Amino acid sequence: MIKNNLFTETIHCSERYAIICVANYVFVNVYLPCAGSDDRALIVDDILTECWTWCEDYLDCNIIFAGDFNVDHSKPDAISTMINAYIANHDLRR
Repeated sequence: MIKNNLFTETIHCSERYAIICVANYVFVNVYLPCAGSDDRALIVDDILTECWTWCEDYLDCNIIFAGDFNVDHSKPDAISTMINAYIANHDLRR
């Protein structure tokens, strides 16, 4: 929910993520698949790639990723490694 008097723009909404712009902030809310999901790595890669494609038009804004990543970023596994590489490649911070 966002207060009515704030300038907001819905950039994109899909089944697993939503991206909105509020003033000079872009909020990306993701819901990544949990362990044991079929094609989990492929889905995570697709979601992150799609999200960044949308964000590229707003690089002058502050970009904030949040949501349910369904992974422990500090434990080395395929998904946390993928997400941590994504963070590093796009100059994001945890």
